[in-house]
Amino acid sequence: MTSHLQIPYTPFGHYSELSPDDQALVLAALNATRLSYAPYSGFRVGAAVSTTGGRILEGANQENASFSLTICAERTVLGIYASLDTDETITAMAIAYTADQVDPKALLSPCGACRQHILEYQNRQEAPFRILMTAPDGSGIEVASIRELLPFAFTGAELPKP
Repeated sequence: MTSHLQIPYTPFGHYSELSPDDQALVLAALNATRLSYAPYSGFRVGAAVSTTGGRILEGANQENASFSLTICAERTVLGIYASLDTDETITAMAIAYTADQVDPKALLSPCGACRQHILEYQNRQEAPFRILMTAPDGSGIEVASIRELLPFAFTGAELPKP
Protein backbone atom coordinates (compact mmCIF):
# COMPACT_ATOMS: atom_id res chain seq x y z
CA MET A 1 0.00 0.00 0.00
CA THR A 2 1.29 3.47 -0.90
CA SER A 3 0.62 6.50 1.26
CA HIS A 4 0.92 10.15 0.29
CA LEU A 5 1.98 13.24 2.16
CA GLN A 6 0.14 16.51 1.87
CA ILE A 7 1.75 19.84 2.66
CA PRO A 8 -0.57 22.46 4.10
CA TYR A 9 0.33 25.97 2.94
CA THR A 10 -1.29 29.31 2.32
CA PRO A 11 -0.54 30.95 -1.03
CA PHE A 12 -0.42 34.71 -1.54
CA GLY A 13 -0.54 36.56 -4.86
CA HIS A 14 1.80 39.31 -3.69
CA TYR A 15 3.39 40.08 -0.34
CA SER A 16 1.50 43.40 -0.27
CA GLU A 17 -1.56 41.28 0.65
CA LEU A 18 0.09 40.18 3.91
CA SER A 19 -0.20 41.84 7.31
CA PRO A 20 2.00 44.92 7.81
CA ASP A 21 4.36 42.89 10.05
CA ASP A 22 4.72 40.15 7.43
CA GLN A 23 5.20 42.71 4.67
CA ALA A 24 8.04 44.27 6.67
CA LEU A 25 9.60 40.83 7.14
CA VAL A 26 9.45 39.99 3.42
CA LEU A 27 10.86 43.43 2.54
CA ALA A 28 13.72 42.80 4.98
CA ALA A 29 14.45 39.48 3.23
CA LEU A 30 14.38 41.23 -0.14
CA ASN A 31 16.66 43.94 1.23
CA ALA A 32 19.05 41.29 2.52
CA THR A 33 19.64 40.02 -1.02
CA ARG A 34 21.88 43.09 -1.52
CA LEU A 35 24.14 41.66 1.22
CA SER A 36 24.59 38.45 -0.73
CA TYR A 37 28.03 37.43 -1.92
CA ALA A 38 27.22 35.35 -5.01
CA PRO A 39 29.99 35.85 -7.59
CA TYR A 40 29.75 32.27 -8.89
CA SER A 41 26.02 31.67 -9.26
CA GLY A 42 24.51 35.16 -9.30
CA PHE A 43 21.79 33.62 -7.12
CA ARG A 44 21.27 36.18 -4.35
CA VAL A 45 19.22 34.93 -1.40
CA GLY A 46 18.07 36.95 1.59
CA ALA A 47 16.41 35.73 4.75
CA ALA A 48 14.94 37.62 7.67
CA VAL A 49 13.53 36.56 11.03
CA SER A 50 11.23 38.43 13.36
CA THR A 51 11.39 37.95 17.11
CA THR A 52 9.00 38.28 20.02
CA GLY A 53 10.92 41.44 20.98
CA GLY A 54 9.97 43.10 17.70
CA ARG A 55 13.38 42.78 16.06
CA ILE A 56 13.87 41.93 12.40
CA LEU A 57 17.25 40.41 11.60
CA GLU A 58 18.61 39.95 8.07
CA GLY A 59 21.09 37.54 6.53
CA ALA A 60 22.24 36.63 3.03
CA ASN A 61 23.96 33.74 1.30
CA GLN A 62 27.74 33.80 1.21
CA GLU A 63 29.27 31.77 -1.60
CA ASN A 64 32.71 30.23 -1.63
CA ALA A 65 34.82 28.97 -4.54
CA SER A 66 34.71 25.65 -2.70
CA PHE A 67 30.93 25.33 -3.10
CA SER A 68 30.43 23.01 -0.14
CA LEU A 69 31.59 25.86 2.12
CA THR A 70 28.85 28.22 0.93
CA ILE A 71 26.54 29.43 3.69
CA CYS A 72 22.86 29.83 2.87
CA ALA A 73 20.90 32.93 3.87
CA GLU A 74 18.70 30.98 6.28
CA ARG A 75 21.69 29.66 8.22
CA THR A 76 23.34 33.08 8.17
CA VAL A 77 20.36 34.84 9.75
CA LEU A 78 19.90 32.08 12.33
CA GLY A 79 23.56 32.44 13.30
CA ILE A 80 23.05 36.18 13.73
CA TYR A 81 20.01 35.50 15.90
CA ALA A 82 21.93 32.97 18.02
CA SER A 83 24.71 35.49 18.64
CA LEU A 84 22.27 37.91 20.30
CA ASP A 85 22.11 35.92 23.55
CA THR A 86 18.48 36.88 24.02
CA ASP A 87 15.37 35.32 25.51
CA GLU A 88 13.39 36.49 22.48
CA THR A 89 12.10 33.70 20.27
CA ILE A 90 11.68 33.66 16.51
CA THR A 91 8.09 34.16 15.35
CA ALA A 92 8.56 34.01 11.56
CA MET A 93 11.13 33.73 8.79
CA ALA A 94 10.92 35.16 5.27
CA ILE A 95 13.05 34.02 2.36
CA ALA A 96 13.44 35.89 -0.93
CA TYR A 97 15.84 35.82 -3.84
CA THR A 98 16.93 37.57 -6.98
CA ALA A 99 18.79 36.02 -9.86
CA ASP A 100 19.37 36.78 -13.49
CA GLN A 101 17.45 34.77 -16.06
CA VAL A 102 15.01 33.02 -13.71
CA ASP A 103 11.28 32.65 -13.97
CA PRO A 104 9.96 35.50 -11.76
CA LYS A 105 7.19 33.18 -10.52
CA ALA A 106 9.63 30.42 -9.47
CA LEU A 107 9.27 29.82 -5.75
CA LEU A 108 12.29 29.31 -3.53
CA SER A 109 12.25 26.93 -0.59
CA PRO A 110 15.04 26.16 1.87
CA CYS A 111 17.55 23.50 0.85
CA GLY A 112 17.63 20.27 2.85
CA ALA A 113 20.47 21.42 5.11
CA CYS A 114 18.64 24.66 5.91
CA ARG A 115 15.42 22.78 6.62
CA GLN A 116 17.27 20.69 9.19
CA HIS A 117 18.94 23.80 10.62
CA ILE A 118 15.61 25.64 10.93
CA LEU A 119 14.12 22.58 12.66
CA GLU A 120 16.93 22.67 15.21
CA TYR A 121 16.08 26.29 16.08
CA GLN A 122 12.38 25.51 16.35
CA ASN A 123 13.22 22.64 18.67
CA ARG A 124 15.61 24.81 20.73
CA GLN A 125 12.93 27.40 21.36
CA GLU A 126 10.26 24.71 21.74
CA ALA A 127 7.93 26.61 19.41
CA PRO A 128 7.42 26.52 15.66
CA PHE A 129 7.64 29.65 13.56
CA ARG A 130 5.99 30.49 10.27
CA ILE A 131 8.00 30.56 7.05
CA LEU A 132 7.17 32.89 4.16
CA MET A 133 8.75 31.96 0.83
CA THR A 134 8.63 34.64 -1.86
CA ALA A 135 9.29 34.49 -5.61
CA PRO A 136 10.89 37.43 -7.44
CA ASP A 137 7.46 38.63 -8.64
CA GLY A 138 6.30 38.98 -5.00
CA SER A 139 4.03 35.91 -4.94
CA GLY A 140 4.63 33.13 -2.48
CA ILE A 141 3.43 30.75 0.17
CA GLU A 142 3.39 30.54 3.93
CA VAL A 143 3.82 27.38 5.98
CA ALA A 144 3.09 27.18 9.70
CA SER A 145 6.31 25.34 10.57
CA ILE A 146 9.39 23.81 8.99
CA ARG A 147 7.77 20.47 9.81
CA GLU A 148 5.53 21.04 6.79
CA LEU A 149 8.63 21.00 4.58
CA LEU A 150 10.55 18.32 6.48
CA PRO A 151 8.37 15.27 7.06
CA PHE A 152 9.97 12.37 8.92
CA ALA A 153 12.47 14.82 10.39
CA PHE A 154 15.55 13.80 12.32
CA THR A 155 15.14 15.67 15.60
CA GLY A 156 17.85 14.25 17.82
CA ALA A 157 15.26 12.44 19.92
CA GLU A 158 16.45 9.32 18.09
CA LEU A 159 19.91 9.60 19.61
CA PRO A 160 20.87 7.78 22.81
CA LYS A 161 21.06 10.00 25.87
CA PRO A 162 24.57 10.39 27.38
